[in-house]
Amino acid sequence: MKGQRGFGLVELMVAITVGLLLLAGVLQVLAGTRQAYRLQEAQARLQEAGRFALDALSRDLRMADFWGCHGRPAQVTNGLDPAGAGFVDFAAGGLSGTEGGSTPDTLILRGAAGASLVLTQPMPQPSADLKVAPGNGLRQFDLVLVADCTQGDIFQVTNANPSGSGQLVHNAGVGQPGNLSASLSKAYGTDAQVFRAQEIVYDVQTGLRGQPSLFRTVNGTAQELVEGVEDLQVLYGEDTDGDGAVNRYVPANDPALDMSRVLAVRVTVRLRSLEDGLTRQVTAFGDRRLRRSFTATVTLRNRTS
Repeated sequence: MKGQRGFGLVELMVAITVGLLLLAGVLQVLAGTRQAYRLQEAQARLQEAGRFALDALSRDLRMADFWGCHGRPAQVTNGLDPAGAGFVDFAAGGLSGTEGGSTPDTLILRGAAGASLVLTQPMPQPSADLKVAPGNGLRQFDLVLVADCTQGDIFQVTNANPSGSGQLVHNAGVGQPGNLSASLSKAYGTDAQVFRAQEIVYDVQTGLRGQPSLFRTVNGTAQELVEGVEDLQVLYGEDTDGDGAVNRYVPANDPALDMSRVLAVRVTVRLRSLEDGLTRQVTAFGDRRLRRSFTATVTLRNRTS
């Protein structure tokens, strides 16, 4: 029994204390590593989401105000029923928006989009169906623009299978908003082209998961595009002296702004991280989320001074 040795109570307490200190250090390193990972991941997501938002906005802005080879909305007859649900006022031009002040702005883009289709046969009269190649991808109730280099018409396709049949019917009073008349402004020949006609609205709404998001609404159909976008600011670059260069950038509510003279648009989106608790101190927004703003200036390709 005299040859047996063991730990005394003091030695045991010292060992426990040293072990606890080591464990606390390990836990602190793990917590710091986890926080650093969360921070880096949030920053990467903000960067990716911001670039995607600007890319989508820039692509649509470049194509805004395209109306076929004649190039002006004043030469396009809008045959949609103004009293119908979902009516799009294409006569208002290819660019407009609203100034939100302390809330996000709204950006509205109109015009033709997508690949063109050519008429395979001339129209015998303005009320005749348009003949295009089958497999064109158009669907019933799509809005389309038919145009040559002198004028154009916007109407809603009313037949059930335009892609399979290659026929674009434009009966009056069918669908929403429907066509005001079954006749176009003229009978088009084979030199005419057919495009999709669309109105795109960009704004900030609450998304499916309760986050503020950038929405892209095409002809009344809304799509949540980028999650975490809490602000959209738009400035319009106006050519005030007609020399083909932008002289000033102003918001949509500027009383002297003439949208027909806008040659470029500057958009800024502010994104916030989806996770809270990433910053050490509470931000001016009352939370601890990361935030970052992204800005792009886009020239309107279809605008001429």
